Amino acid sequence: MTGLIVAMTILGAAVGLALAWPLIKRRSSPATRADYDLTVFRDQLAEIERDAAGGLLDAEAAEAARLEVQRRLLAADAERAATTPTADASAPRPARVTAALVACGVPLAAAVFYLLHGSPFQPDQPYAGRDIAAESHRVAGVGGQGQAQADPAQQAAEAAQKRDMEAAVARLEKKLEEDPDDIDGWLLLGRSYIALDRNDDAMAAYGKARALADGRPDVEVTYAEGLILAGGMKVVEPAAEIFRAVTEKAPFEPKSRYYLGLKKAQEGDTAGALQDWADLVAISEADAPWVPIVRNQIMRAAEELNIDPATVQMSDAARELIASQPPVLR
Repeated sequence: MTGLIVAMTILGAAVGLALAWPLIKRRSSPATRADYDLTVFRDQLAEIERDAAGGLLDAEAAEAARLEVQRRLLAADAERAATTPTADASAPRPARVTAALVACGVPLAAAVFYLLHGSPFQPDQPYAGRDIAAESHRVAGVGGQGQAQADPAQQAAEAAQKRDMEAAVARLEKKLEEDPDDIDGWLLLGRSYIALDRNDDAMAAYGKARALADGRPDVEVTYAEGLILAGGMKVVEPAAEIFRAVTEKAPFEPKSRYYLGLKKAQEGDTAGALQDWADLVAISEADAPWVPIVRNQIMRAAEELNIDPATVQMSDAARELIASQPPVLR
């Protein structure tokens, strides 16, 4: 009995603290879908590297997988940059009072409820008197049945998710029929089509956004990425032309510089790709989320060229660009 009371006291305190903690701690900015995507894509890149090192993926398949995940990571970073909210202040005093009431009141209420409706004086059942084999069999049976049903449930959830997305796409299509000049709406529709593997429809939607945007860099880059996707993750020349034009207009835009370097690598100009990526890292903020991706590409290119990546310096053009537009003026 004493042991039960001690255990209940500890559990009650733990539950009260768990409920009160969100009211006490400093509130941080809520995680966005883009934050989740960035984490997933980084994990996918690491998994690809492990599979390639273990021989599960050949060089061509590994490179194609890297390019697709890197494209998605860059897109997710752009989405996060556009939607990141400002962090909230710490919890106000009323919230702390509420936290104290919750921390104390929940365990107390649970104890009163157990005393009124439970069996606090029921003696323990000796371990020797229990049928452990029968209990283990019941537990194993429940676990096995749950495992057998996991796959159908997952399939049903995925099917429901796809239906929901198709319904959302249908609503967006109808909205754009009523407001065909919504550039961001066309971009969203294009991304939704890609998620549904409707690449031709995606390019049509991106094309309409591009026609309306009058050279807006992010729209141009999105359209060019669609061309890369349609080209089997090869940076085709029409996409490269768009990236060059974007770089002229917005020299700090990271995606265009990254893909231009990638085109050189795909064409066998590893040294040129290495220089482009070194310049991209040099002109970027140190904590920019794409920097680790680009550094990884630099390491691979340097290894291929059998040189020390630490010896690769930014070009004179990059140095002049930084001098003309330091970070505080961008």
